[in-house]
Amino acid sequence: MDDNKTYAKAGLTGYSNSITDDIRVSFNDVSLYQESVGRFIPVKLRIGNEYLHIAFSQQQRHKIAGKMTEIDLIDTYKISDLQNIGATTYTGVSNEITMYDSSSNNRIILASPKKIEIMRTLYFSRSRYAPVYETDVVDDDIGIERVLGQLLNVDFMGLLSSSSAIRGSSFKLLSSLTNSFSLDVGRKVESVQGMTFPYGNTQYILSVSTQLAQKHSKLTYEFLNGFFIAFENAKDEDKSTVIMYASPWIKNIYEEVYVKSVNGPSKTAELVRKFVRSTKISIHSTLTYSQFVWGQLALEDILSEMIIDEIVAAAIDHEAEGHGWDEITRYWPITPTVEVCRIIINKLRLKSLVSIHDNLSEIEDHTRWIELIVLTRFLSFLVFDSLLFVEMFLGDIFYIVSIYLDVGPLEFRKCVIKLIIRSFHAFLGKENLTAEQVKYIKSQIEALDGARYKMLFGLTRTDSESEEKVSVGGDMVSRAHSIESVCDLLMAFSQQCGPSRNSELWLINWNSNILRVAFREDALFQGHAIVILGNLGKRGVKVELATKFLQSSISLFKQFENDAASVKIRALSLTVCALHGLGNLIKGLHSGSEFISQMFWFGMTLAYVDNVVFYHYATAYITTTLNKMIENCEESDGNLLDYLFDKRKIFGSHIMEFDSFHGFKLQIESFDIVALTVCAKGIQVPFTASSSLECLKTLLKARYFYEVRRSKLTGEEISPSCYSYISILFMLVSSDEDLQKILEDCGFSKNEFISFSDKVNIPKELLTFLATESLEASSTIFLLSTYFSSCKLDETSILKFMCLFEWLYDNHSRLAWEAYPQIADILRKFTETSASLTLAQFSMKILVKLETDPTFAQNKNVQEAFFNKVNEKGLNGIKNWNFTNENPFDMAGQEKVPEKVMRLRSYYLRLFFERILSTYGEDEQA
Repeated sequence: MDDNKTYAKAGLTGYSNSITDDIRVSFNDVSLYQESVGRFIPVKLRIGNEYLHIAFSQQQRHKIAGKMTEIDLIDTYKISDLQNIGATTYTGVSNEITMYDSSSNNRIILASPKKIEIMRTLYFSRSRYAPVYETDVVDDDIGIERVLGQLLNVDFMGLLSSSSAIRGSSFKLLSSLTNSFSLDVGRKVESVQGMTFPYGNTQYILSVSTQLAQKHSKLTYEFLNGFFIAFENAKDEDKSTVIMYASPWIKNIYEEVYVKSVNGPSKTAELVRKFVRSTKISIHSTLTYSQFVWGQLALEDILSEMIIDEIVAAAIDHEAEGHGWDEITRYWPITPTVEVCRIIINKLRLKSLVSIHDNLSEIEDHTRWIELIVLTRFLSFLVFDSLLFVEMFLGDIFYIVSIYLDVGPLEFRKCVIKLIIRSFHAFLGKENLTAEQVKYIKSQIEALDGARYKMLFGLTRTDSESEEKVSVGGDMVSRAHSIESVCDLLMAFSQQCGPSRNSELWLINWNSNILRVAFREDALFQGHAIVILGNLGKRGVKVELATKFLQSSISLFKQFENDAASVKIRALSLTVCALHGLGNLIKGLHSGSEFISQMFWFGMTLAYVDNVVFYHYATAYITTTLNKMIENCEESDGNLLDYLFDKRKIFGSHIMEFDSFHGFKLQIESFDIVALTVCAKGIQVPFTASSSLECLKTLLKARYFYEVRRSKLTGEEISPSCYSYISILFMLVSSDEDLQKILEDCGFSKNEFISFSDKVNIPKELLTFLATESLEASSTIFLLSTYFSSCKLDETSILKFMCLFEWLYDNHSRLAWEAYPQIADILRKFTETSASLTLAQFSMKILVKLETDPTFAQNKNVQEAFFNKVNEKGLNGIKNWNFTNENPFDMAGQEKVPEKVMRLRSYYLRLFFERILSTYGEDEQA
């Protein structure tokens, strides 16, 4: 007895029985385990907001009034009484679900291939459950209103009938109702024998219903409850008319039901829920339902959130039954209003504030993502071709797109990119766009639909490849760069397509949303937010925000002292995000800020750490800060090294201890050796090669720029050691033209190249530097020879080194003898195995030259003397050439770093940030 028609025939209104009227989702492929006989039997499972129905597929025989009778049996449970719902293995059957009914202490065991969807729907019902108002009333007037609401719907349905007899009887009923209950329908209704109501006179019905809704609005709740039964049983061709005659009553819901009625909010929620459910059966009248139902409901802003909640719940249930996502907005086309748009955006924002401490179960987490999919689909539906909404909420949309970038299920990632594409498209409807702007918007939409951005948004990965785990190491670096690329696209779009005032407001809104997440230590998306915030800061930022980054980083470094592996993994992931964000933030600082020189030294010290990911960011810091100093050259006296070492004093003895721990005693005279070593270390590693090369170019540019400036100010000669950086560039850059271009970019106006062969030409400045035979020159050749012996060079670079080495032997033999032990074995290997005749012959030529040299025996120990000098100057760190693990994606290898070393490094890096932070007042740290 779960059929609404049966209740209706018995004179029971559908809304008087919440058990039968509560069904939200039905699952057919379900089995119930009967523990008494030890077997599964097929059942149909129905889940509502308050009740769970288990309907047996086969009729059960029971004795009723002394006779055996077959009946359709349905077990009904209150969902609020169901405890410990979860996947189990009691029976050994796959897809098993077990729950306990606390009211009866019974165990219920089900099995279904839809296990996840069933558990999710039960969880969702429990989370949304609220006590329903009491339906049993004794007030006769209210009882009459209930009957009257049903009778009016019955009457209107009869007037729509194709049978003249039914129409005639219905008109008589209308006359009786208006007379008996003193109903004002705007006209006198008199029924006369032999007069029939004209078929198809829908205008009359609509007019009567409108008058009733205006004059007898207190019947709204009862009338609309009757409407749902009428709509469900109406013929397809009559459904649109049923919707239209109910439309005038919908306008009354807020005032008459929500505000004036007892338990108004609960009753309103019930009506909205029924509207949502009936929308699914309005397939032949979708447009009418959208216009006359949702269009009317959405006019009351206070009901908008309730409507959205119920629509989202229905959409989730719809998906649980196995329906496609594309049907969602077709069945429930939310009316586009500012309030509706605002509510959906607020819900998406709130869900981004989820905490790592929420401890969501697998089902709860799955449900959260499904909710996000539904909300994002509706938002992308609303913004389509709606410039008003997009311009009003673009900052929020940017936040949603960036914070949820490449997370969650594949369907959600598709929704996110669809949202931004439709938002961009809406701008094409803007008046007075220039041809360039139109072209730009179209190009950005096409770019988002291209392979690169599909990869950045995670559309190239399946759900099985997208398990929610913390990204660390190289994975987090890649993700951070993806976020940065998308943020750059969004910022560029706002500046290109909006007035400057609008653009600023969008970015302020975006920034304020991000700030709510970035410095919340328990926020799940904190890493994303930190990266985004740093990227937003590239346009210009105050030092106060930079100090917040430092405070956050200090907290992260402290976490490395925690023994919990999961804490360390999250801390490492967030540290990468903080380093990435801080690197971008530096670009937005004023070039005269003290923070610039302080972060230069942090970059230098971070580069010592035996971790390719940290090194990657260290070289980026050095590059950015030096470029900032060049911008601010007018504030200095021309001596870069004096300036830097003066700023280094804030770190006290801590930075010298850290230098020493890594084999260096850094002084002004040895700066170029150490800086060149830092660059050389990363050149050979694919992951860091690009950032290392950029750092090398910037060091050359800054040192030469300031040396020229110092020379002009003081009349002193340029220090040759600033040319040391050319050495690695000479080896790496394949053509003289490319090297010439690099040197010009670094400020060299005239470059003379000395020719050594048809293929090799060496910059004169490099030879000038090596001719000094200083410790810097010896160290440079040592670094080059070590790089040469690593076998990571191409044939052109090998030939360049050999030419340079031969020149050294002929002109400055001590430097050649110091490097010889590093390269001897490689030269012999070339002579024996090289496929290149040129390399084999050149290697043999060098070997013969040196090993037949009369001074060969006495020069074999020259390198040892060089090492003694290095040791005396505190530069043993130049021997520490290789990273322990060059693979940034191999976290198992990265974790092989001894615990003591990791903690010591974290301790010092934290101290450096604390020293920087101590130089700013409390106001600047706020």
